[in-house]
Amino acid sequence: MPADDELETSEASLSHFIRLPRFTAALFAAFAVVAIILVAIGLSAVVSRSVTERTREMGIRLALGATPNSVRALVVKDGLRPALAGLAAGFVAALGV
Repeated sequence: MPADDELETSEASLSHFIRLPRFTAALFAAFAVVAIILVAIGLSAVVSRSVTERTREMGIRLALGATPNSVRALVVKDGLRPALAGLAAGFVAALGV
């Protein structure tokens, strides 16, 4: 900040004024990116575990005539169910805040 007898441009004055809000927004954005990464890792772990547990069932389905696309759709549907439930819960919590 300039002394009382020095002049400052409006751009510099605005920069000093919004420094803290800009830092706060950048910090929240960084936390949001970390949260999204953690959610992606968690969701992939849940789907991976589900597929691992149901490998035998999928093999039987394929042996009985199911198409690979129908088995793939089953895996995607089972993976989206908890994701959509979490999204709905997060939306309701955000409305509450």
